[in-house]
Formats: sequence, C-alpha cells, structure tokens
Amino acid sequence: MKHTYFLFSFFLILLSSCNKGKKEPIAPITGITPFIIEYNNPNILLNDIKPDTTIESFQVPNYFQIDLNSDGQDDFKFSVFNMYAFGGLVLALSNLRVESLNKDSYIVVDSIFPHVDLHGDTIIHQSSVDSVYPKVFSLGDTITIHEHWENGNFNILRSGWEIPPTDKHYYEGYWWNLDEKYIGIKCKGLIGWIKIGISNNNRSIKIYEFALSK
Repeated sequence: MKHTYFLFSFFLILLSSCNKGKKEPIAPITGITPFIIEYNNPNILLNDIKPDTTIESFQVPNYFQIDLNSDGQDDFKFSVFNMYAFGGLVLALSNLRVESLNKDSYIVVDSIFPHVDLHGDTIIHQSSVDSVYPKVFSLGDTITIHEHWENGNFNILRSGWEIPPTDKHYYEGYWWNLDEKYIGIKCKGLIGWIKIGISNNNRSIKIYEFALSK
C-alpha cells in the first residue's frame, strides 16, 4: 500500500513539474476581455494605412471611411468641414468629426463640463453640459467593455476664432494639438482602435492605422 502511495505521489510531482515548463497561450480578445493598445499581440488584426491619409476640408471628398473587418461595409466615417470669414483670412469654424455608419459600430466617448478657461493663453475651452467627445487613448492604455460606448456622429474637435476677431481661439473636445493617439471603437462586439492625429493647426485629421480584435 505504501509502495502504491509513493508511486502516485511521484507521478503527481512529475506532472506538476512538466506543467510549469509550459507557456500559457495568449487568450483571444473578446468583448469582455480588456483590450490593451499594443502591437505585439497575435490576436489583433492590424491595418496600416499607406500612405497615411490626411483629410482636408478643401479636398473632394472631404471624408474617409473605414471598413474595420473587411466585410464590404464601412463602419466609421471621418470628415472635415472648415468655414472661413473675411475673405478666407480667419477660420471662423472647424469641425473634425467621426461617425458610426451602422448600428453595430460604437465609439468610446466622454463628457466635458462647460466653461473651462486656459488662463494665460488665447484658448478658451468650452462645451455644453450634455456634449460628449471621443476619448483619447495612448499606446499601452486598456480599453474595456465598461467604457462609455455610444453610436452616433461626434465632434472629435470643434474650434475657431471668436467673431469679431479678439485673438482668442475656442475649442471643444479632448484632441487639441494631439497626434498619434487612439480612438477606442467596437464593431460587432469586437473591441479595437483607430490611430489618428490632429494636424494643420487643428484643421485636419490624419489617419495612420486601425486594429480590431480577432
């Protein structure tokens, strides 16, 4: 009996030592799994836009659409509309937008409270209480299913000059002067991101790449 117990214990120890040497596979990303913005995960589908696309208000068309999962249906639309005054000398209004193009496409957004002034600068940060704007993510950040997800048409950045000119800009949104940051998105239950930048003195959108979990 003791001999049998010894052999059984030896077998368990041997099995345990073998399992320690094994590497656990990387779990597939699902709508529940937190999605880290990174480039070395085999469970994401990365699409690099070559060359990088810059959307200007004067170009035709002044928008760019993305099909995240290559199913032949565009999921998101980025657009730019700039309005000038005084013969084009003053940018009266700039709208940089992102839009969900179907009911299964969502964007991580956040609210901004109104009348936040940046003292010592020419910029006035303003918005309405119920306004929401795409949230800014950086490399290494985590996107979870518990984010504030919404389906709709949103201002990434809305800006302009006070009219009549007072040498003061105003803007709404989180993206003023930002480059190579990420918008969190969800498409048909899968989490992903779109890497963009705000260029040309906050008048244009540059799109670098996008990724979606498998």
